[in-house]
Order: sequence, then C-alpha cells, then structure tokens
Amino acid sequence: MFSNYLKIAIRNFMRNKLYSLLNILGLSVGIVASILILIYVQDELSYDKHHSKYERIYRISSDFNFSGKADQAALTALPLAHTMMDEFPEEIEMVCRFMPRPKDFIKYEDKEFYEENIFVADSTVFDMFDHKFIMGTKENALNAPYKMVMTESMAKKYFGDDDPIGKTITSNVGNDYEVVAIVEDVPENSHLKFDALVSMATMAELFGEANFNARASHIYWSVQVYSYILLSENADIDELLRKYPEGIYDKYMASIGNQISGSFNIMAHNLADIHLYSDVGWDLPTGNLDYIIIFSYVGICILLIACINYMNLATARSAKRAREVGIRKVLGAGKALITRQFLAEAIIMSFIALVIAVCIALALLGLFNEVTGKSFEPSIFLEYSFIIELIILTILVGAISGSYPAFYLSSINTINVLKGDKLKDGFGKWMRTVLVVVQFAISTAMIIGTILVTEQLDYMQSKDIGFKKENVLVTAIRDTTLQNSYYSFREKLLQNPKITSVATAATTPGGVFGKRIFRVESNGQMDELVVNFIFVDYDYQELMELELVEGRFFDREMGTDVSSAVVVNERAAEVYGWGDNPLGKKVHFGVNLSGPPVRDCRVIGVVKDFNFMSLKDEIDPIIILLGQNPQGLIHIRTADDDLSGTIDYIKETREEFGSPYPFDFEFMDDIINENYIEEEKMSDIFVIFAVLCIFISCLGLLGLSAYIAELRTKEIGIRKVLGATVVSIVNLLTKDFIKIVLISNLIAWPVSYFLLEGWLNGFAFSIDIALWYFYVPSLITMLIAILTVSVLAIKAAIANPVDSIKYE
Repeated sequence: MFSNYLKIAIRNFMRNKLYSLLNILGLSVGIVASILILIYVQDELSYDKHHSKYERIYRISSDFNFSGKADQAALTALPLAHTMMDEFPEEIEMVCRFMPRPKDFIKYEDKEFYEENIFVADSTVFDMFDHKFIMGTKENALNAPYKMVMTESMAKKYFGDDDPIGKTITSNVGNDYEVVAIVEDVPENSHLKFDALVSMATMAELFGEANFNARASHIYWSVQVYSYILLSENADIDELLRKYPEGIYDKYMASIGNQISGSFNIMAHNLADIHLYSDVGWDLPTGNLDYIIIFSYVGICILLIACINYMNLATARSAKRAREVGIRKVLGAGKALITRQFLAEAIIMSFIALVIAVCIALALLGLFNEVTGKSFEPSIFLEYSFIIELIILTILVGAISGSYPAFYLSSINTINVLKGDKLKDGFGKWMRTVLVVVQFAISTAMIIGTILVTEQLDYMQSKDIGFKKENVLVTAIRDTTLQNSYYSFREKLLQNPKITSVATAATTPGGVFGKRIFRVESNGQMDELVVNFIFVDYDYQELMELELVEGRFFDREMGTDVSSAVVVNERAAEVYGWGDNPLGKKVHFGVNLSGPPVRDCRVIGVVKDFNFMSLKDEIDPIIILLGQNPQGLIHIRTADDDLSGTIDYIKETREEFGSPYPFDFEFMDDIINENYIEEEKMSDIFVIFAVLCIFISCLGLLGLSAYIAELRTKEIGIRKVLGATVVSIVNLLTKDFIKIVLISNLIAWPVSYFLLEGWLNGFAFSIDIALWYFYVPSLITMLIAILTVSVLAIKAAIANPVDSIKYE
C-alpha cells in the first residue's frame, strides 16, 4: 500500500513541479525554524537535569523584610544551610555551599590569567552533584585547606599535556593551592558554571575555625554564599519551609530582627527550576521563561504558515485531481482510503522537506549559536531522542498540512465529477482566503514585534540615564601598590589631554550594588531600612557628570565629609518623606545595635535620579558615601578620538607604578549593555523569523497567484482582445489579494498590541507604542504581497491573447 502511495506522490510531484517545489520549500523553511527553536527550547528546559539527584536538590534563597519593604537575594548567610541540617536532620540529607569569589589572577610558572568562575565549595559538592572525574577522586577532593579542583579546560590552559595533580598554583591574594583533581567541563546547561573549586576548609583556616563556624544572631543577617540542600527521600520541601520560622528564625535570628524592625524567611527553588524560575537579586545568570514561551509560539506560527501553504496550494489545484478521485471511487476506493492516500502524500512531502531542512539547519547552526549565545554541536542531530522528535514533528506537519485537502477531496461527488461538471469550489475558496488571512496576520504581527523589540532595545541603550556612560574605561585596583600610589597615578593620567577625569568607586552602574541596613531619618524618627549604597571619591560626580539638585558633593576642603556626610538621589528624598528640605537629615551607616553607628552622617547634597541599575528596574533610593581609601574600581573618562592611543598610555602608566598583574579593563557602556543581552538575542531572532514568515507566506501567495492566473487564462485573452490594458488586467488579478492582506493587518494590529504591551510592562522604563509601529509593517506586507502577485499577473497580462484563448 505504501509503495502505491509513494508512486502516486512521485507522479504528482513530476506532473506539478512548480507547486510541489513551492510546497517543499515552504515546508523546509518552516521545519528549519522549528528545528532550531526546538533545540533552543529543549536546552533551556534541560538545565541541571543531568544531575541524578536534581529532583531532591533545592537552593535556599533569602527573603528579607524591613519596614514593610521586601528584598530577596539568592545568597544566604554562611551558617544557614548547616543550621538547617542540624535542626531538621530527618528532612535534610546533605548541604553544600558555594561562595563566589571576585575575579582572580591565577599564576603557574609563566602562565597567568584572570579567572572569573572560581568558587569556594564544601567537600560535599561531588556527593550532591554529578561531575565526572578525569584525574583524582572525590574522596580526596576539597577535604582540606588550600585544595583546588579544576575543570579539564582550565587544567589544559595552565598545564598543557602535563599531569596537573599535585601541582601548585598561586592566586592574587597570595594563597597557594594544590591541584588535587580534574573534572570534565561543566555542561553548558548548568546554572552554576565553574572553572575551579577551592575547598571551603581554606576559608575556615584563613578566618579561624571558631569565627568561620560561628552562629551568633547577627551572622545570619549577612548573606554571602549560595546554599543547596539535598532532601531526604520522603521529605517534603513545603513542610520544611513551614518549619523554618519556628525552628530557625525564632531560635537564631529573632533577637536581631525585633531590634531592627525586620523579618527574614527563606525561599526554595528546585535545582531544575533555578534557570527559568528564579527572580531574586544577587543571582547567577539565569534564563527568561517569557522568551521561551515567545520563541515556542513563534516556532508554532512559522510551522503553521508552512502548513497553510500546503493546504492552500493543494485545495486550489483540487479540480485537477477531482477526476482521479472519481475514478478511484468507482473502482471501489472508499472515503477513508482516499483520505489516507492524500495524507500519505503530504507526509511523504514532509519527509522530503525534513531532509532538506536538516541540511539547512546544520549549515545555519554556527550562525544560530552566535545569535543565541549557545554552543550546540552538530552531533545533536544524531541523538536518538532528537531523531524520534523530528520524525514525530514531520508526521505531525504532514498530517496537518494534508488534513484539509484529504478530507475535502475525499468528499467530492463522484457522479458529478465523471459527468464533467465543474467542481464546486465555494467552500474551498472561502477556506483558502481564511488561511491566507491567517498567514499574513502572523507575518504582520512578527514584523510589528520585530520593530517594537528593536526600538525598545535602542531606547534602553540610548536613553539619558542621568549620567554620561560613553568613553569611560573601568579597571580594577588589584594590589596595595596601586592603592597606595593612586593619587600620583591619577595625576600622571590627567597629564594626557585625551583623559578628562579620573575617579574611583566601589562598583559601576550596571554592575552589582551593595545593600545594607541603614538607619534613616524618616517622619521624625530613625527607621531601619535596606538601602542601596556606593562608596566613591571626591571626583566621582565630575567624572559621571551627575547633576546636583541641592547642596554639594564631597569636598577635599571639608575634612569631616569622610566620616559624617552622605549624598542621596531624588528618589531617596521622596521615599523618606524629606520633602523640600532634605539637607541635614540624619543617616546612620553601619548599624550597631549596642552602640553608636560606624558613621553618624548628615545629608549634604541631592543628585538628580540616575539609573544605576538596569532600565528594567525602577530607580530606587541610593546613598553615596565617601570612601576613606581609593575604592576598588578606577573610572577613566577619555576623549572620543585616538582611543587606542589613550588605552596604550593608560597601560604604560599603570606599568610605571609597578603592577604584578596584567592590565585589563572594560568600558562602562559595555557593562551597562550586558543587562540587555537577552533583549538583543530576542531582537535578532525576531528579525530572522519575521523574514522567514514573510518568505513562506510569499511562496504560498506566488503559488496561488500562478494558479489563479492559469485558471483565468482564457478570460484574460478575451479581455485583451476586447481592449483591456495590461494595468487593468494586473488590477483584476491583484485586487482580491490586496483585500486579503488588508483584512490580515486589521486582525494583526489588536493582537500585536495586546501581546507587546504585556511584554513592555516588564520594563520600568519603556517606549510608548506609537501608531507607526503598526502601519509601517502593514505597508511592508502590502508592498511585498503586491510585488509577489504582480510578477505573475504582469506575465499573464502581456501574454499573446491568441495563445490564451486557445488555452485548454
């Protein structure tokens, strides 16, 4: 039976080459898009599921509340996880902590590199998580101070083909670590990616066992590690969370919480949910569930457009095959058999398209990796599960594409067809119109989405954020030599006319800002509040070009500024109820419950609000303090021209002052734009898929217009004989399509507005949805449709009328 279906499909393909090629090309492009989106979505949904115990592993996060304001963080206090295991031994089998480290400078002989992915970890890490050992064993890994486990790639970088076990490397803080084991590189679909792990016992030895393992009440209010727990086999995470307030908070934390008008609770995310469902501060890089949903819908829409193409072209040419169906019925073929025949043809066509699609997807895999930031390998196409998924997808595509043509053709009246009556096509014509409307509505919506996403991205990258971010080079102070000679270093830099200002700060906009409990004068009393803060130097306002609204900035002539002055933003003055008189208000930094604060400060100035965090977030209050010493990051503003020469000058000057570390730097605008990487990916993917939608839709339109032109060949010939012009004939053939595209645009507008408004609501600062975002895409789709149809319409209009009238 199948061989018969195959023969008929091949004969039909050879008899109608143009339409078959259009169908296969449309299906191929649709399947390519679906394959790439399927790979991406499955990867995003697979995060951390390679760990055999992932269903029982949870990360504990902090949920603070001060004076009614919630503040959530992925980090927890150092002793919290072990305290939970001690208090709830029946529920928790094991705990593991990861302590993030700042960028490390690692050296081995003549090899030296900056490393950003080194964590301090408990020795239980290899019992809780699955990491394959290449050298060494987990029993001896991280079980003593100054031990390090490296990934295979990092070991190769430092030791080449030499045996790394037992070798010693040095970090920038002067600690020597013994390499005790090598593990395989951490899979890309892991939320916590490390290049090396240092034993937690190292920290215990550095700070003293008693201090490191202390469980005093105030320690639980300071967060610094990522804490993971492994539940016992029959334990329930919800029950554990219910026990926490009485079992931990009341026992260890309440005494402090009551004094500072605060409270603390914990949250738990299953290991497999962290990548897409965690939405807390101080987190590791995570994915975006909304984008997964969007891309899934986009893939479905593109595949639907391709299926619609097949339906349209198959039903449009149904008259050509009506006699074949009639003869089959006379010879005994039932409706079910004919339905299966046409479904089989569609599925065969889909498998041909699949072969082409896989070849195209393989060719595009490198570009797709570049756009998405992934590193998919061609070997994914050889995975058994993926092959099965592609087969199921192809059968589904074939079944959907062939469903309407199959049921439509199997339902025709045998007697009328064999008598030579024309096949009534009223419902078929109506159905084709609806399908084309759906196609172009989706295509228009995709173009609208592409324009709006691109405009929002441009807005975020170009918006006035309250300071000048361009041409600011940021480099770290990594050693005491530079810290002690910073002011001489600064003066030497400013001798270069291409360098306009230099300042230090503890962090930089777009990076991670500190949060701390302050006592702030509010409504006549001192309230404990968690506030964003930053340490800067005297020159910071000039370098950043922050606008002073009231008062002044820190002044070298004012010796008390370092100990008793703060500057705040407008938002702080508003939130704390300072009205028009913020100057002189009291702020206590370094809350000390048993004595005076570290700094008893007064507000000396208010700066205009500036976006020190992402534009996805509202502007929060921020307190700016003067650092006693040069802070961790040097900010250097340069002129626009001769940037490479200026960088060389900075590097040479840095070396003059003696540096044990290589010179490295970033630009502030690059740091800020890193917050919008997901939006950049989305913009690029939308552009690609919008083009694919239009391309597939135009293929269908091309096929339909060719069919209609063929169907009206005699009519066109007669009209030309009677004096019709080429323009009038082209208008005759295109006006129906123009109406269809207009209707599709009217449908696309409200749907797009509803979806995109919801997406924009996720940003604290966003563009306004303007009318041109809708009419420009409509004009684009209209123009493309007219050009597509006009190509064949003009060809039919200029044909010899004698040949047209003779056409059978």
